[in-house]
Amino acid sequence: MTVISISIPDKLLQAIDDILEDEGYTSRSEFMRSLIREYLEERAGTREAIASLIIVLTDHDESLKVDQKVIETIHKYQGIVRAFYHQIIEENLCLNIAIVDALPVLSELLKALRRLRGVRRVWMIKITK
Repeated sequence: MTVISISIPDKLLQAIDDILEDEGYTSRSEFMRSLIREYLEERAGTREAIASLIIVLTDHDESLKVDQKVIETIHKYQGIVRAFYHQIIEENLCLNIAIVDALPVLSELLKALRRLRGVRRVWMIKITK
């Protein structure tokens, strides 16, 4: 096995070490190999996506009706939605979580959600085999 050397800031190294301990990686090298394998598989498209998880963080201080607008937007794509969940995180912050079929139309849905006033962040996670 070839050995490579990388330079990273101390703060980032500490975060990696915390992950190693929390998630049970045996070494920094194993953690890095895992990340690289995952990245290469995703980039090459070799993993078959079976669904996607869309997570939307909303802020009621920016818009009182943001969650209703998120629901309306997701409802337009009801043919691909498998499940939907809403959770209050703090007084003004909520998570809206949808499990949807992995289809090309997702980019349209993500763009529509990101355009809504009061949406702080949108994540999309592919669920693969």
